Amino acid sequence: MATMTFAKDVTASARIHREVLDQFAAIVRSHLSETQDAFARESLADLLDSISEQRAGFDALIAVAGPSLKLAA
Repeated sequence: MATMTFAKDVTASARIHREVLDQFAAIVRSHLSETQDAFARESLADLLDSISEQRAGFDALIAVAGPSLKLAA
């Protein structure tokens, strides 16, 4: 039972973090489309790459925790 609760909590938290990252990425993309400054564009593009990597980590966590939640149920 504790495993199921832990997996559920981890999955819920990872989904919230992923949603926040998606919202932040949308803001960054908006600013990226509005600026012509080369340095700012490169910096924002790097930030988007970082956000994508973090999102992939949460996707992986959800993929691992999700099946354990189904198995424990």
